[in-house]
Amino acid sequence: MPGREQRGRGGGAALVLETDTAHPRPSAPYGQIKGYGTSFDPVAPRPGDSGLERAVRTALADARVDPADIDVVFAGGSGPGLDDVETAAVTEVFDGRAVPVTSPKTLTGEMGAGGAALDVAAALLSLHHQVIPPTARPEGVRRPPGVDMVYDRPRETRLGNALVLARGHGGHNSALVVGALN
Repeated sequence: MPGREQRGRGGGAALVLETDTAHPRPSAPYGQIKGYGTSFDPVAPRPGDSGLERAVRTALADARVDPADIDVVFAGGSGPGLDDVETAAVTEVFDGRAVPVTSPKTLTGEMGAGGAALDVAAALLSLHHQVIPPTARPEGVRRPPGVDMVYDRPRETRLGNALVLARGHGGHNSALVVGALN
């Protein structure tokens, strides 16, 4: 509505992608895109739906990595209901392994279509600096079962690969595997 203040909407990130043969390099690269997967499920998502899980499995296959090779998941964190779908997909793909999960947009606010690019940038910076950014924990929210949420403060750890999840309005799911440079 005109004149109505909208908080937490807007923002994003821009990424410069280079091929392995690109030169000269204007700056040091932060990581590499290893694989991508997408799916579409236009009905209202519910835990147990396989759309997001399909996107994740496709991204892992495209990257030629196993779930055990993923060191952190950057969740979309779109709110109640949708978070349950993400939790179900992550716990199914990782088969009970409590992989660290973070959702940086809890610190920046929802950015609509710009949020996924910011999550990719955050994942690349996380790999580069070997630290997982925290998720702000709202009052009264408990840790989802089977998920190692990174709450309250950054976590320094060895990181090689990150999985970035994004969900769009109308049923679009995407997953991107990014890796640290060797």
